[in-house]
Amino acid sequence: MSLRTQYRGYTIHYAENRDSWDCSDCGVSESSLGKAKSKIDSLHLKLRKSSAVDAYEISRNESEREFSVKATEARIIDYGKPRIQRSGYGENRKEYVEERVFSMAVRHGNGKASRSEQPLNGLAPVTPEVHAAIDEANRLGVIAHAAVKEFRAAARAIPRLKLEDITGLIEAARHQFEEGEA
Repeated sequence: MSLRTQYRGYTIHYAENRDSWDCSDCGVSESSLGKAKSKIDSLHLKLRKSSAVDAYEISRNESEREFSVKATEARIIDYGKPRIQRSGYGENRKEYVEERVFSMAVRHGNGKASRSEQPLNGLAPVTPEVHAAIDEANRLGVIAHAAVKEFRAAARAIPRLKLEDITGLIEAARHQFEEGEA
Protein backbone atom coordinates (compact mmCIF):
# COMPACT_ATOMS: atom_id res chain seq x y z
CA MET A 1 0.00 0.00 0.00
CA SER A 2 1.40 3.38 -1.04
CA LEU A 3 0.50 6.50 0.92
CA ARG A 4 0.11 9.59 -1.28
CA THR A 5 -1.23 13.07 -0.81
CA GLN A 6 -1.50 16.25 -2.86
CA TYR A 7 -0.14 19.55 -1.58
CA ARG A 8 0.09 22.82 -3.58
CA GLY A 9 -0.27 20.80 -6.77
CA TYR A 10 2.57 18.40 -5.88
CA THR A 11 2.28 14.70 -5.12
CA ILE A 12 3.98 13.64 -1.89
CA HIS A 13 4.35 9.92 -1.30
CA TYR A 14 5.61 7.93 1.65
CA ALA A 15 8.68 5.78 0.92
CA GLU A 16 8.59 2.91 3.44
CA ASN A 17 12.09 1.64 2.61
CA ARG A 18 13.59 5.05 3.52
CA ASP A 19 10.94 6.01 6.10
CA SER A 20 10.53 9.39 4.41
CA TRP A 21 7.96 11.59 2.69
CA ASP A 22 9.18 12.38 -0.83
CA CYS A 23 8.15 14.78 -3.55
CA SER A 24 10.17 14.04 -6.66
CA ASP A 25 8.69 17.03 -8.54
CA CYS A 26 10.50 19.49 -6.30
CA GLY A 27 13.26 17.36 -4.78
CA VAL A 28 11.89 17.22 -1.23
CA SER A 29 12.55 14.29 1.09
CA GLU A 30 11.70 14.69 4.78
CA SER A 31 11.13 12.47 7.81
CA SER A 32 7.53 13.66 8.32
CA LEU A 33 4.67 14.83 6.13
CA GLY A 34 4.53 18.14 8.02
CA LYS A 35 8.23 18.78 7.34
CA ALA A 36 7.78 17.91 3.66
CA LYS A 37 4.88 20.37 3.38
CA SER A 38 6.89 23.01 5.22
CA LYS A 39 9.81 22.51 2.81
CA ILE A 40 7.45 22.88 -0.18
CA ASP A 41 6.08 26.08 1.40
CA SER A 42 9.62 27.37 1.79
CA LEU A 43 10.47 26.58 -1.84
CA HIS A 44 7.23 28.23 -2.98
CA LEU A 45 8.01 31.37 -0.93
CA LYS A 46 11.54 31.61 -2.40
CA LEU A 47 10.13 31.24 -5.90
CA ARG A 48 7.51 33.94 -5.26
CA LYS A 49 10.10 36.33 -3.80
CA SER A 50 12.47 35.85 -6.72
CA SER A 51 9.60 36.34 -9.19
CA ALA A 52 8.10 39.49 -7.61
CA VAL A 53 7.61 42.44 -9.97
CA ASP A 54 7.78 46.17 -9.22
CA ALA A 55 4.75 48.07 -10.49
CA TYR A 56 2.50 51.06 -9.99
CA GLU A 57 -1.07 50.77 -8.77
CA ILE A 58 -2.92 53.24 -10.97
CA SER A 59 -5.93 55.12 -9.66
CA ARG A 60 -7.98 57.90 -11.25
CA ASN A 61 -9.57 60.84 -9.52
CA GLU A 62 -12.37 62.59 -11.40
CA SER A 63 -13.78 64.74 -8.61
CA GLU A 64 -15.18 68.25 -8.41
CA ARG A 65 -11.72 69.51 -7.43
CA GLU A 66 -9.48 67.78 -9.98
CA PHE A 67 -8.96 65.17 -12.67
CA SER A 68 -5.76 63.27 -11.96
CA VAL A 69 -3.96 59.95 -12.12
CA LYS A 70 -2.10 58.67 -9.09
CA ALA A 71 0.62 56.03 -9.27
CA THR A 72 1.37 54.21 -6.02
CA GLU A 73 4.61 52.22 -5.90
CA ALA A 74 3.84 48.55 -5.36
CA ARG A 75 5.39 45.11 -5.61
CA ILE A 76 3.38 42.28 -7.17
CA ILE A 77 4.02 39.32 -4.89
CA ASP A 78 1.57 36.63 -5.97
CA TYR A 79 -0.86 35.62 -8.70
CA GLY A 80 -4.50 35.34 -7.69
CA LYS A 81 -7.38 33.36 -9.02
CA PRO A 82 -8.89 34.86 -12.21
CA ARG A 83 -12.49 36.08 -11.90
CA ILE A 84 -15.31 36.13 -14.39
CA GLN A 85 -16.59 39.71 -14.64
CA ARG A 86 -19.61 41.12 -16.45
CA SER A 87 -20.04 44.48 -18.11
CA GLY A 88 -22.91 46.15 -19.91
CA TYR A 89 -26.62 45.43 -19.89
CA GLY A 90 -29.07 43.46 -22.01
CA GLU A 91 -27.77 42.62 -25.48
CA ASN A 92 -24.52 44.48 -24.73
CA ARG A 93 -23.75 42.35 -21.66
CA LYS A 94 -20.37 40.69 -21.97
CA GLU A 95 -18.34 38.38 -19.79
CA TYR A 96 -14.58 38.57 -19.55
CA VAL A 97 -11.83 37.11 -17.41
CA GLU A 98 -10.18 39.54 -15.01
CA GLU A 99 -6.68 38.44 -14.02
CA ARG A 100 -5.94 39.10 -10.34
CA VAL A 101 -2.66 39.60 -8.45
CA PHE A 102 -1.63 40.40 -4.89
CA SER A 103 0.55 43.43 -4.31
CA MET A 104 2.27 45.13 -1.39
CA ALA A 105 2.12 48.92 -1.21
CA VAL A 106 1.89 51.80 1.25
CA ARG A 107 -1.69 52.92 0.64
CA HIS A 108 -2.54 54.77 3.84
CA GLY A 109 -0.96 57.59 5.80
CA ASN A 110 0.50 55.26 8.44
CA GLY A 111 3.52 54.41 6.26
CA LYS A 112 2.99 50.65 6.55
CA ALA A 113 2.82 48.43 3.48
CA SER A 114 -0.22 46.21 3.23
CA ARG A 115 -1.16 43.30 0.99
CA SER A 116 -4.09 43.77 -1.34
CA GLU A 117 -5.69 41.87 -4.20
CA GLN A 118 -5.78 43.94 -7.38
CA PRO A 119 -6.93 43.46 -10.97
CA LEU A 120 -3.84 43.08 -13.14
CA ASN A 121 -5.09 45.77 -15.55
CA GLY A 122 -5.01 48.26 -12.65
CA LEU A 123 -1.21 48.03 -12.47
CA ALA A 124 1.46 49.48 -14.71
CA PRO A 125 5.14 48.65 -15.15
CA VAL A 126 7.80 50.96 -13.74
CA THR A 127 9.15 52.46 -16.97
CA PRO A 128 9.96 55.91 -18.35
CA GLU A 129 7.02 55.49 -20.78
CA VAL A 130 4.61 55.01 -17.87
CA HIS A 131 6.01 58.09 -16.09
CA ALA A 132 5.52 60.11 -19.30
CA ALA A 133 1.97 58.76 -19.79
CA ILE A 134 1.02 59.66 -16.20
CA ASP A 135 2.48 63.15 -16.60
CA GLU A 136 0.52 63.60 -19.85
CA ALA A 137 -2.71 62.33 -18.28
CA ASN A 138 -2.28 64.77 -15.37
CA ARG A 139 -1.49 67.65 -17.77
CA LEU A 140 -4.67 66.88 -19.73
CA GLY A 141 -6.57 66.48 -16.45
CA VAL A 142 -5.77 70.09 -15.52
CA ILE A 143 -6.99 71.26 -18.93
CA ALA A 144 -10.13 69.06 -18.79
CA HIS A 145 -10.99 70.20 -15.26
CA ALA A 146 -10.64 73.85 -16.27
CA ALA A 147 -12.81 73.17 -19.35
CA VAL A 148 -15.50 71.49 -17.21
CA LYS A 149 -15.49 74.47 -14.84
CA GLU A 150 -15.82 76.85 -17.82
CA PHE A 151 -18.59 74.70 -19.30
CA ARG A 152 -20.55 74.73 -16.04
CA ALA A 153 -20.13 78.50 -15.70
CA ALA A 154 -21.23 78.99 -19.34
CA ALA A 155 -24.26 76.72 -18.82
CA ARG A 156 -25.23 78.69 -15.70
CA ALA A 157 -24.82 81.95 -17.66
CA ILE A 158 -27.43 81.00 -20.30
CA PRO A 159 -30.29 83.48 -19.85
CA ARG A 160 -33.45 81.84 -18.52
CA LEU A 161 -37.08 82.79 -18.96
CA LYS A 162 -38.78 84.94 -16.35
CA LEU A 163 -42.45 85.32 -15.47
CA GLU A 164 -42.69 88.57 -17.41
CA ASP A 165 -41.68 86.62 -20.54
CA ILE A 166 -44.84 84.49 -20.30
CA THR A 167 -47.41 87.06 -19.13
CA GLY A 168 -49.77 86.16 -21.99
CA LEU A 169 -49.84 82.50 -20.91
CA ILE A 170 -50.33 83.51 -17.31
CA GLU A 171 -53.36 85.68 -18.25
CA ALA A 172 -54.80 82.88 -20.40
CA ALA A 173 -54.54 80.41 -17.56
CA ARG A 174 -55.64 82.75 -14.74
CA HIS A 175 -59.34 81.89 -15.13
CA GLN A 176 -58.50 78.22 -14.35
CA PHE A 177 -57.04 79.22 -11.01
CA GLU A 178 -59.92 81.55 -10.17
CA GLU A 179 -62.46 78.76 -10.76
CA GLY A 180 -60.60 76.47 -8.35
CA GLU A 181 -59.10 74.29 -11.03
CA ALA A 182 -55.47 73.40 -10.79
